[in-house]
Amino acid sequence: MDYGKPELLLGFQPTRVHIRVGALYAPRMHFKEIIPRLSDPAPAFLCSNNSDRSDPRRFRVPLKHSLLTHTYSEAPDPASGSRALAALPDSPSVAQLRSLLAGGHGLGLFVSSELDRRVSEGKVERDPDISQSLAGAIVLFPPHEWDEVRSHMKDWFPDGLEEQFGPLPYSWDDIVPFAGINFSEERWFVVLRGPMAGKVCWFTHDGDCVMDEPWAADVRSWAERVWAELPDVLGGAIRYGAKDSIDEVPSRAELYPRQYTADWRSQPQ
Repeated sequence: MDYGKPELLLGFQPTRVHIRVGALYAPRMHFKEIIPRLSDPAPAFLCSNNSDRSDPRRFRVPLKHSLLTHTYSEAPDPASGSRALAALPDSPSVAQLRSLLAGGHGLGLFVSSELDRRVSEGKVERDPDISQSLAGAIVLFPPHEWDEVRSHMKDWFPDGLEEQFGPLPYSWDDIVPFAGINFSEERWFVVLRGPMAGKVCWFTHDGDCVMDEPWAADVRSWAERVWAELPDVLGGAIRYGAKDSIDEVPSRAELYPRQYTADWRSQPQ
């Protein structure tokens, strides 16, 4: 993946604006209406030292949330992203995605703000792995990349799409994989048509997905469940290093998220 430079997700203004959806105008929901926890004052993961499990300390990894211009693709394409959003059939989840991803950009959730600071100050070199890390623990893909995300998902159905989707009340063409866990192939998708339209389902290549039942009722409920199940929802795929923490960490330590806190300032090491 060629992850573009993330931009800080700024502002949660109380005003409403309007976006054009086909021939209709629909109110754009405020970010906090869809994902209220984006406004947590000083979010962080409290992490154990996975390199020394006898170490009882918890190391703080401050977090932020960032706009993403591109991940899989070579360059941003917000115009195509906006068209992809407008072309989706209406449902509560689609309306929520149109608001969250307005402008055709994606979102990186749970980005290491300390790592981003060190990269910005030239203290850490920005290589491909660092760039991908700065996309966050959970990635909401820019809409112009959804076809590419689907293409990668397709590779994980060795028995073919008919075998996987035949028994389901929706087809392969009825889903949009909008989010995933970074450094893994786990994906959440919205069902676009049929009796499960608007529901969010979960796919994992490890085979423990239940695609005939919704993981969440809509995108707002998806976000509520993600925050409620942190950090377990990350499936063990996310690790951090000393450069991600504001604490004194052994230089080669691998940090494993054990707890999420809305305000790390109240959490001494």
